[in-house]
Amino acid sequence: MTDGNWNNFTIEHNTPDSIIHLIDSHGDSTGVTAYVYDPFGGVNSGGGTFTPDSQLDLPVSVTSDSYYGHTENFLNRVEPTGGFIFENLELNISYNFEIFSSMMDVSDNREVLYAVIGENEKNTRLDASNNSSNIALIENIYPDSEGKILLSAEPGSNNDNSYGLFYLGAIRITYNPSTLTAKQEVKLLEDTLNIFPVPFDDKLSIVNVPLKSIVCLYSIEGVKILEVQNNLNRQIQLDTSGIHSGIYILRVSNGVFFLKTMKVVKS
Repeated sequence: MTDGNWNNFTIEHNTPDSIIHLIDSHGDSTGVTAYVYDPFGGVNSGGGTFTPDSQLDLPVSVTSDSYYGHTENFLNRVEPTGGFIFENLELNISYNFEIFSSMMDVSDNREVLYAVIGENEKNTRLDASNNSSNIALIENIYPDSEGKILLSAEPGSNNDNSYGLFYLGAIRITYNPSTLTAKQEVKLLEDTLNIFPVPFDDKLSIVNVPLKSIVCLYSIEGVKILEVQNNLNRQIQLDTSGIHSGIYILRVSNGVFFLKTMKVVKS
């Protein structure tokens, strides 16, 4: 088990079929999901450092374990690359990735090339050999148009291990607050928000809803009937089977100001 509020990927999660709903450093849901889209060779338990530099702010349970891959046959497998996909990210903010890996008591170079790809792409290198203090840092990556960012790992050009062994132990993700003004954010939402069907019946769907936004349905007199906070993905479906036919007010808010207000009709 991993100490603290870390999202612990295990050998069972080394598959595209295993999706994890990520929590933040406080243990709260982020609405972001992640999965291994490119499987690694396996999990190295206890091969990393047990004495990480305190400035890393990483527990031993994080620094001592890692996924590994290899370009040559190792334990009857060859896994020359490995990687994650992160989904449901906010389109209008950029993300920073701090990546740590470690393999102790070795004498060769086990450099890893990490690439992070969204709307833009950057890469960096880190030698995992006897590492207890260094991280690979990639900053200011924007998600693609679907709210996804890909992180891949493979041996770096300086890696001289006979099996081409490389590692990925920990990923810390931070984000940079949106630089959009309130007016720009409203305009962005107006251009992307999709509400259907119109008129609606027992279900009302809203697509491209920013994470952590609040969707409310009011009567024409201003009485709140439904409220949903979007914490899971970019689509919300309101169950409107219990309300009468008529005109209603739909409002999308970020908790501070209304991003969009419009009239909708139930048939």
